[in-house]
Amino acid sequence: MTHRLPSRWFSRFALAGAIGLASPGLADTMTDNGQAAFDGIVAAYRAADDLAYRADVALQADEGRWTTVNATHYDVAWDADGQRLRIAHPAFDLQVQDGVLEATADSVPGVALRAPLGGPTSWDALVQAFPPLASMLPMPELVLLTAEEPLDAFAGQAAPAEPTLDDDGGVVIVSDGQPVTLTSDPATGLLTRAVGEATGPMGQPVRLEHQYTEIDPADAGLEPFVIGDDARVVDDFMAYVGAARGPEPGAAMVGQPAPDVTFTDMDGNTVRLADMADKVVVLDFWTTWCGPCIIGMPELIDFQEWAEAEGKEVAVFAVNVAESEPQIEAAVQQNGWESLSVLRDDGRAHLAMGGQGFPYSVVIADGEIVKAQMGFIPGRYTDSLIKAVGPYVD
Repeated sequence: MTHRLPSRWFSRFALAGAIGLASPGLADTMTDNGQAAFDGIVAAYRAADDLAYRADVALQADEGRWTTVNATHYDVAWDADGQRLRIAHPAFDLQVQDGVLEATADSVPGVALRAPLGGPTSWDALVQAFPPLASMLPMPELVLLTAEEPLDAFAGQAAPAEPTLDDDGGVVIVSDGQPVTLTSDPATGLLTRAVGEATGPMGQPVRLEHQYTEIDPADAGLEPFVIGDDARVVDDFMAYVGAARGPEPGAAMVGQPAPDVTFTDMDGNTVRLADMADKVVVLDFWTTWCGPCIIGMPELIDFQEWAEAEGKEVAVFAVNVAESEPQIEAAVQQNGWESLSVLRDDGRAHLAMGGQGFPYSVVIADGEIVKAQMGFIPGRYTDSLIKAVGPYVD
């Protein structure tokens, strides 16, 4: 499991939650009004010559009430006349201009994508050239901006989607049993909020909420897109991913001496890996915007509790990469991870260990990397760590 939010609704924008109405005539009226409202939102986006906005995104779990377990944001600038699209997200950066998509991402350091889209910007072309737009972070408003048939794009072309209205006037689109509600500004017709409910990868109910705010592009992360002179540029997405990551990211690190890297603990003290050369060390690299990182952390805690209960001498660290102390502390407290030892890395240790994305775990024994794994399989992470450390702690 790599860095992807729950895929079914998130990758297809499959939406549902039809309103139960006793009268077929009233239901037809609500559907007609819902279609008209949806068409009005589409028209507002089509009419916008240029837009600049921030989307704040919250992934929420149902714990008797909706509780935010992960949050991120992205900034977007759109110029309809020039068909120029600019997106800045903490995990990736891209622009489409003159029919060419250029992109960089944390998961493929040192490599950039430059690929023709073959025509006007479209949602299908963007997803084909850069799948993280669909599989990592759903962006409802980009469907409205770029898809030729937004309703089909929302529905994933899997089932008819008939927009209806909820009691508050939000547009609810019906498809495949899962819902999203779009709320727009009455004055502009542009989205102010989008909320979708789904089933998470481990069967839990989850909800994704987007809040939209207009911004000044000069004040956002939307400066001109630049590919560094030292980056290797490839011209299709598969080459882009494959060239940098290879079939098994991190595999080349196994058997190598652990690099002499340093971290900072939450009290500001420097922690050197070299000072733990006589220990078995587990490093779990994570970020607050990585959904799988959040999902997998309880299994890291289970592993730590196993080691303590069995009397195994293993140093376990949750290593946050390149985020602020308040962000880290909020995630730890919100998710009940106080039992974990949290370290901070500015990104250099992650790269030195062969990291190319998140979550990324490394096991070190006798000063050597004995396991390096990108992603995880839910329900098996704890056992995989127990198996990795077993030969060195028995």
